[in-house]
Amino acid sequence: MEISMKKNLCLLISLMVLLAGMHAFASEAGMAFDVGRRTLDDYTGPAGAVTVPAYIQDTPVETIGTGVFNDVAGLTELILPETVRTISGSAVSFLTDLASIDLPEGLVVVGDNCFNNMYGLSELTIPASVSYIGDNSFGDLAGVGTITFEGPCPHFAGSAFSWLPGGAVIRVPDDCLEDYLAAFDNMSVYAEVAASGQNAVVWDYTCDPARFGFDAATGTITYYMGADVRLDIPTQIDGVDVTAIGPGAFAGNDAITYVTLPEGLTEIGEGAFEYCSGLLHVEFPSTLKTIGDRAFADGMNAKGISLPEGLETIGAEAFANCYMLMDPLHLPEGLISIDERAFSGCGWLSEVYIPETVTAIGENAFADCGMSYVVFEGIDLPEMAENAFSGCSYLADIDLHTAASKQDMLALQATVDALGLECRVWRMQNPHVDYINDGLDIYEDGVLVAYTGAQTHIRPWDTFDDVTVTALGDGAFKGNSCIEYFAVCYNDCFTTIGAEAFADSSVAYIDLFDSVTTIGEGAFRNCANLSEIVIPESVTSIAYDAFEGCTGLEKVTFLCDPAILTEGMLDSCIALSEVSGPDMEALEIALFGLPEVIITRQPEDVFAPSGEWAEVSIEAEGVDLSYAWYVMYPTEVDYVLDETCTGSTYGLYMDADSDFTGVYCVVTDKYGTSAQSDVVSFLIDEPEVEFTPVPVGPEGDPFLGLWHGVSLEDAGENVTLSDIGLVMDFSFNADGTVEIWDGEYTETGVWYVDGGTVDVMGAVGAITEDGSLCLDDGGTKITFVRGDASAIPMQSAEAPYEVPAEIPAEIAEEASAPADVLEVKFVCVNADVESYTLDASMLGGEYSLVFHEGGSCDFVVVGAAMPPMPWSANDAGNFVIDYYGTPMEASWTDAGFDLDYFGTMLMHFVPEF
Repeated sequence: MEISMKKNLCLLISLMVLLAGMHAFASEAGMAFDVGRRTLDDYTGPAGAVTVPAYIQDTPVETIGTGVFNDVAGLTELILPETVRTISGSAVSFLTDLASIDLPEGLVVVGDNCFNNMYGLSELTIPASVSYIGDNSFGDLAGVGTITFEGPCPHFAGSAFSWLPGGAVIRVPDDCLEDYLAAFDNMSVYAEVAASGQNAVVWDYTCDPARFGFDAATGTITYYMGADVRLDIPTQIDGVDVTAIGPGAFAGNDAITYVTLPEGLTEIGEGAFEYCSGLLHVEFPSTLKTIGDRAFADGMNAKGISLPEGLETIGAEAFANCYMLMDPLHLPEGLISIDERAFSGCGWLSEVYIPETVTAIGENAFADCGMSYVVFEGIDLPEMAENAFSGCSYLADIDLHTAASKQDMLALQATVDALGLECRVWRMQNPHVDYINDGLDIYEDGVLVAYTGAQTHIRPWDTFDDVTVTALGDGAFKGNSCIEYFAVCYNDCFTTIGAEAFADSSVAYIDLFDSVTTIGEGAFRNCANLSEIVIPESVTSIAYDAFEGCTGLEKVTFLCDPAILTEGMLDSCIALSEVSGPDMEALEIALFGLPEVIITRQPEDVFAPSGEWAEVSIEAEGVDLSYAWYVMYPTEVDYVLDETCTGSTYGLYMDADSDFTGVYCVVTDKYGTSAQSDVVSFLIDEPEVEFTPVPVGPEGDPFLGLWHGVSLEDAGENVTLSDIGLVMDFSFNADGTVEIWDGEYTETGVWYVDGGTVDVMGAVGAITEDGSLCLDDGGTKITFVRGDASAIPMQSAEAPYEVPAEIPAEIAEEASAPADVLEVKFVCVNADVESYTLDASMLGGEYSLVFHEGGSCDFVVVGAAMPPMPWSANDAGNFVIDYYGTPMEASWTDAGFDLDYFGTMLMHFVPEF
């Protein structure tokens, strides 16, 4: 039974379609009537009062066809039957003699250009059933006094009620006044609009659910068997929510003019309203998510569509060839994809606005459309087929978001260029400012040179006198106390901010876009209100004093190449708290110079027992620091880089070889900036041995007196003490004490003699055949020669050793030197060692010289005073110091002299003041 019913239903639908295509024509009193279309197509009858019958050949007259009563001379009265649902375009118009017309209850559609130039009408009532009024209707009704609407505000498909006479009043239902006012304001209707004193009459457009095929399991309408002009699809059928319009459900239905889709509907299926050539308006529900492929293709004659927010997909060819679409098309927020050829062939489409939510635009989506203007509202462009706008020969401008990237703009420009379109891609102007509109701006050859007006938020014109504006002239806003916000025009050609352009002005915000390349001297000088600014990537030149005196500037973002910036250019910006850019490291160096390496903790001398591991360490601040440790063992005369250690800690195994080892560290950052630490020593920490002096007898007499240490031998290496700056003098006293002088301090110990062998605090030795004294201290042999001075007087450990007052006569020579250098103390201020320069603090102690007449000099080495040494002039006019038999050459300089210290370093001496 069910299969039989479906067969009969399909047969009935096919029969209806067949009958709809078989038009029978009839005439009555000069009226040509299409029975199949139920349309009055022509009137050739007499003038005067005309009454259109409700039925012709038992067929209801539902449509007054296009132009039927247009410009019919002598027509004074027109009575339309209540069967009429549609008055087609220009059907009733230019009836200058018409004094009266009754629009029937049940009328739904008033087409374009109806009821124009009806000079004899004094009043007109629009019945509550009217839902749609076409463009350019009810215009130039010179004699009308009152127009009354009885129902809710209809949909106006363009302008209406233009050129109404003064004093004309449009009366509307009280409860719909706001809706009418909004509609009339949108159409710029200037007539008085007043409440009628009545609420709206609500017309019942309910459609019999039996006319719908419905799949209750899916909530889908599968077909429609009616010819309603206005079709309000129910929200439920048989108690089940309507959620979808199935494929082809209303396809080819020419009768439907106005459709209201129910709330709860989520999908319009493929071809659902395809070929519905009479369709003028669709009300879409807020719940709609998907419009399927070809849903409204090849037929819908709506001038505009209002799609709901939340719609996600517009299918392929969904609105293809809807050539009457001409209103600006504002696609809704929430839309994600516009599929291939979705709006292709919409030849009258004027403008398209694409929301930021759209992520994909398919092949030929807008191909062969007539629009001249497209706006992309998102910052980022969607994925878009290269031929999306193919054949849009009228397309002149595409606007991107004001914050869209230049790369996106250029890429899209290349795309439209490849399509052969004469179209310019722009970015929308900064919305926070306005063009200068008071006429008080002055331009010269594309340069804004002055402005004397009071606008506060401004931008220059893109062009002036047909010349592209490219620059802000020198001093253009200098001293201006009105300006608050300035933005360059986004014409991609504005490149220059002139010298002192905003100097001493009240400007607080400046937008340089990404076209400015040059910022002149003092451009923002003393702009105390300027709190933040972005210097775009396009800038290639910015004056060193551009921000001088910007005391309120807190934040600067540099997107440009840091290499164009000048160190110190932000120094006067005392409120500055944030500087940012893509390459912060390069930016900070450019603005603030190379960072310093700061040693926050110096290494210290380390004392450790023999046989243990000892370490010294350093702490420093800087960028990507590296550490180089230089070491000098007791048997060496120079510091040598130890390449085995690259960290901040240096260690040694303590034994006789490492005792008295000196080290220092050079800390270097990634930029080559370095700092050198203090020199510290590794020292064996030996427990003190208590010695009790015992007077020596005659056996000790050969040892009494002063002995000068001259050399030491260790591991087969023999070193002259003076070559390594060491002083070791012993003074043996008869009471069993010995005073040991290291050049700086005196230490007191004990000694004794046993069988010709002397023991000095554990070091043993004897006088050799040549009269020298040789001591063995744990394998290190130290050789002494007798001193010529008397025994060293007893002193405290803090008291310095007093050297002999006179230099021996046999080594004294007459020296030649500038007279102003004698008796002057020269101090070493720094020394060159390999590729480094060590300042005085890094040398371990004071180095100084005082020259005396007679050829002697006082030499202090590492803070220790040496015995007087001879000095003499050489053949080059400089001088030589005899350091215990080793000559040290020196040369006079403008500042003092340079001393070659045993070939290890070149020391620079200057007078001490």
